[in-house]
Amino acid sequence: MPLLLDGEQLQVLVLVMGLTVFLYSLSALFASPHGLRRLSQEDVLQYVQKRQFPPIDVVILTPFTLSEDLKTNFSALSVARFIPWARRIHVHDPQSSDHPENHLEYWNTHQKARVVHFHQDLLDYSLTSPFLSDHFILLKPHFLVTNYVFSWQFFIDDSPVIRNCNTGLIPLTRQILNECIYRRIQPKNYYRFAIWKGIHDGVIRYEDNMDHFFPPCSSHPYTSTKQISAFQEDQIKSYFQFEEIHKQRKKPYQVVIGLVCRADDDLTFPMPEQYDNKIQIWVNFTDLKDATARLSFVHRMMVTKNVFVEIQADQFKWKPESLGAEVMKRMRTLSNAEEFEVLEIFSYGIKGPWYEPTTNLVGNKLAQAYTCPFTVFSKRKDTDESRTREWHRLQAL
Repeated sequence: MPLLLDGEQLQVLVLVMGLTVFLYSLSALFASPHGLRRLSQEDVLQYVQKRQFPPIDVVILTPFTLSEDLKTNFSALSVARFIPWARRIHVHDPQSSDHPENHLEYWNTHQKARVVHFHQDLLDYSLTSPFLSDHFILLKPHFLVTNYVFSWQFFIDDSPVIRNCNTGLIPLTRQILNECIYRRIQPKNYYRFAIWKGIHDGVIRYEDNMDHFFPPCSSHPYTSTKQISAFQEDQIKSYFQFEEIHKQRKKPYQVVIGLVCRADDDLTFPMPEQYDNKIQIWVNFTDLKDATARLSFVHRMMVTKNVFVEIQADQFKWKPESLGAEVMKRMRTLSNAEEFEVLEIFSYGIKGPWYEPTTNLVGNKLAQAYTCPFTVFSKRKDTDESRTREWHRLQAL
């Protein structure tokens, strides 16, 4: 017997069906049409904590962004400045006299060089070069890297991470690019085909991860890259005005410790300038919940060459004695049984939310154990323009 619906039941059924279609359409709108995954900040943090990153090279494509006197290659300078972890920089420059016709001779004399040049088109170079790493990033013409970037923003395990905005940085592997040998395509289309093929074959698995990479199409004031449409040399030079600080590594190691319970307090309460070249260890008493701040914290520690420690304080019931013992245990692990001297310990004062006075107590106990001064944090007061600009870059990470 057929089911008969009255008018009210029919309206409810139509409403439910319409809502179902709407939700399906909404999910389809936000889902990747290629089935690619978008990792959350927590996922990225878990990957970073494994500390298993592939060696990555950078290939710079011509035409470059050059100074007015043609003596400074700002494209290469931006890579050296903001991708210091790159294993080697390969400059595609068909006009360069630095590369003799005998490729074997060139590689014998330059195999330990960090910057090398090549004449061939990109595919030939990928097929024949003995020193191009399996994982590499292309810097496209007329783009500059303008803030610090990190390997996990380009590769998760062996898979490139692609972006839906033109960032000027294209992560590829030699295996993916070498698929172009089976197609008759122009060199300028190599990476486009390689990415399409990589997605089609399931070799590329991630896009637009929530990894704090800010593309040029973003409204963020400090983007990770910029496309140079109008050449203004003074503005371009301002991207590179910073003197790198080298940490002293003489034994016994001299360290200073900062104890915080918010992952962004290293920006609010930086160490005094006299400790810029010392090993700084920032200990964050955390509940592991704020993945956004924690990932930024990791980024800043990597850039400033400082050491960071995360301790889940509620596991120790916020007891100062237990937290102090855990910090000392982590210090012994970090030092790898080498001798070290704690010069000073910094943390909050005795006023503020309950966790700040508790952290103050931990700092005082550690200062007694290490026989060093304990100092209450002072807020940042920079007047130097280059330091302020660098602080803004770190803030953007």
